[in-house]
Amino acid sequence: MAQASSKNVRIGVEVTDSQVRMVKLTLASGRARSLEFKTVSIPEQGPDAPELSLVLRLALKEFLGKADADVWAMVSGESADLRFLQVPKTGKKQLTNAIYWTARKEAAFDDAEVVFDYELQGEIMEKGAPKLSVLAYTVKREEFEKLRNLFLQAGYPLAGLTLPSIAMRDLLRGGWVENGGQTRACLHLGGDYSRLEIFGGGALQFVRVLKGGLSAMAQALSDESKEYTPSAPKAEPEPQPGEAVAVVPEEPVFSPAITIELESMDGGAPAETVRPKGLSVDEARLLLENLAGGREGLPPGHPGRDFSSGDILEMLKPAWERLLRQVQMTFSHHAVTLGNEQVGSLILSGPLGAEPGLLDHLSEKLGVPCSHLDPLSPDNLGRLQIAAPSLTLAERLPYSLVLGLTWAVRSACNLLYTYKQKEEEDRVAGLNKIVALCWLGAAVSMLGVLVWQQTQAYWKREELSALERRLGEYQPLVDMPLLLGTGSKVRQSVDNMRRFAARNLASAVLRDVTDLTPENVRLFNVTLDLGTPDEQPQLGAAQDAQAKPGQPKPGLKPNTRENLDTLTLEGYVKGDSQILESLLSAYLVRLRTSPLLGEPSVSKRSLELTAAGEDVLRFTLTCQVRR
Repeated sequence: MAQASSKNVRIGVEVTDSQVRMVKLTLASGRARSLEFKTVSIPEQGPDAPELSLVLRLALKEFLGKADADVWAMVSGESADLRFLQVPKTGKKQLTNAIYWTARKEAAFDDAEVVFDYELQGEIMEKGAPKLSVLAYTVKREEFEKLRNLFLQAGYPLAGLTLPSIAMRDLLRGGWVENGGQTRACLHLGGDYSRLEIFGGGALQFVRVLKGGLSAMAQALSDESKEYTPSAPKAEPEPQPGEAVAVVPEEPVFSPAITIELESMDGGAPAETVRPKGLSVDEARLLLENLAGGREGLPPGHPGRDFSSGDILEMLKPAWERLLRQVQMTFSHHAVTLGNEQVGSLILSGPLGAEPGLLDHLSEKLGVPCSHLDPLSPDNLGRLQIAAPSLTLAERLPYSLVLGLTWAVRSACNLLYTYKQKEEEDRVAGLNKIVALCWLGAAVSMLGVLVWQQTQAYWKREELSALERRLGEYQPLVDMPLLLGTGSKVRQSVDNMRRFAARNLASAVLRDVTDLTPENVRLFNVTLDLGTPDEQPQLGAAQDAQAKPGQPKPGLKPNTRENLDTLTLEGYVKGDSQILESLLSAYLVRLRTSPLLGEPSVSKRSLELTAAGEDVLRFTLTCQVRR
């Protein structure tokens, strides 16, 4: 399982009432390579006791050194409440509300007192309808704030804060337990309660808090020890020939200790106090906690040294029977009621799991293989090719769940990175994506314009090359003198055409007037005023070209008659007396079609009677002549 952090050092920390346990995992190429462990005792609180944050700071500083690491911690299991919910599939925006209100309906929590978060576990089918399986959990806000602020004051802000059940899940996912993908249960013995977790395919499927823990077992062991007679010690095996035998004085087996009080100095009567038979509750609790270390882990004179492991298991059978009935009921509920796969094995954590006799007893009662949770055993570390210091069984057991913290990921059940932070990051990521797409669109547009311009420039160069090739085919080659000479010839030709047009302007005007005059219009006087020869424009294209804008053309004399050439027509219109005006208007319209004549205007009109007795409309009209 790949780590979500880019850092090569991960530290898991568990803070209890009396100790700070730390595990440091070093990665190389994304794989675990070495482990380090350390436990620091917390001084008893008092007026002169150092602050807990100072103890934690010194412990982490010495343990971590100058390495840059992610620090993870976990809250106590008693402060967390895990629930498995099933919610309908909805849109992303409505999903959080559906999960929140479903969890609040079942757990009835107050947001001011707890921290709420959830994790989607996949899609399931319920009664033919698809639903989402959700792991929702709450943690007491007081516990959360206490741990977070403790590490902040120590100068080592947490990268993650999670739950013991999630740490166990990370152990399975990280391959620290063989066959972690199978459906299996893990039983953690706590102080007053025990916690049963069921995992399937590396996912946490069920969690149940069971009545009965080390306190109840210590009480049962204390009660049973008062009436229990320890079994006889087993005979030592005969040494084989040639085998060296070390002679060790046999440890005396004493009867229950007798305390005798000597006579006091005031002359009082001597008193003799006999120690009660059996174990006290505290002695029984200490015996259970040191079961993994054997008798040598008990202080000298502890009465638990008189009992073998078989005696202890025999006395604990009634307590285990009560606990196993709850485990069996949980297995049945998980498989039958919830429709999950049968539990294939059980892992027992803690010092009691180190006793083979207890594991055999559990296997017989539950009908499934039982093993001890010991991910730091030399055999397991050798399988994973991880270097670690050599620890005894009793020394390495407290680090099991702390090891799971070093394999956690930031986005999975992290109280410092809840669904609210994830939604905010998604929102920011969405905005960043939109901005990036806008910039990308602008860049693509600019690139398109650049490509279009380059393409246009290419085709222009090709066109220019083609024209140059065509130009090279002409002989002689076109140059500036040739262009100037050709231009002079063109201007001379244009001047000749203008002179020709000026000489024939009068005849052209008369021909246009003749062609445009209908039969019902008779002209008896045509006057064309084009001025005197001196007033005619002297055409010179070269002089016209040299004229500056805003100045009179040099080719025209000062007394020019430009725009003063006029044509005057006198005549009459014959026909029906009712439409003579209309016939005259029609004639004016026809005159407007001539390109040589301007807008005609009638200066005189009158109705007259001819000698033959016909009504005619006599008119006089003028119009400008266009050159």
